[in-house]
Amino acid sequence: MRKANDLTGMRFGKLVVIKKVPRPKSKKKTGAYWRCKCDCGNEIDTYADHLNRGYTKSCGCLHIESAKTIMNRFREITHPLNDGVQISQICAKTNARNTSGIRGVTWNKQCGKYVAYISYAKRQYCLGHYPDLESAAKARKEAEQLLYKPLLTNDGT
Repeated sequence: MRKANDLTGMRFGKLVVIKKVPRPKSKKKTGAYWRCKCDCGNEIDTYADHLNRGYTKSCGCLHIESAKTIMNRFREITHPLNDGVQISQICAKTNARNTSGIRGVTWNKQCGKYVAYISYAKRQYCLGHYPDLESAAKARKEAEQLLYKPLLTNDGT
């Protein structure tokens, strides 16, 4: 019969508790100290409190797996599609400093008109100067359809 505070054989995340070990003198915190074996084969020593509260779930390999997953997602988002165009450029939100509220449309004070532009393959193209916001937004939308839509669809249409 196991004691109430005996963690031997219990699983916490990827760790299985092997045995109780003496707490190292360098550790100032008090409490039970346990040796655990991770699913990856490594062994670590940690406090019972850290296991019970979920602070320690692996030998560290879980952090590495999480980092790899995050990096893979990041690569998918920023992966170049064609001619150096990245999904993150196409799907990005409107910049916070944009005063027109429409991505790729700005107000030009000098000529008193809206300017539509689009970036593609690391270059910026001016789509023209327009007297009203709606015309500039329409020009920008048409350019998006022409340049970005073929990249985002499988069949290229």
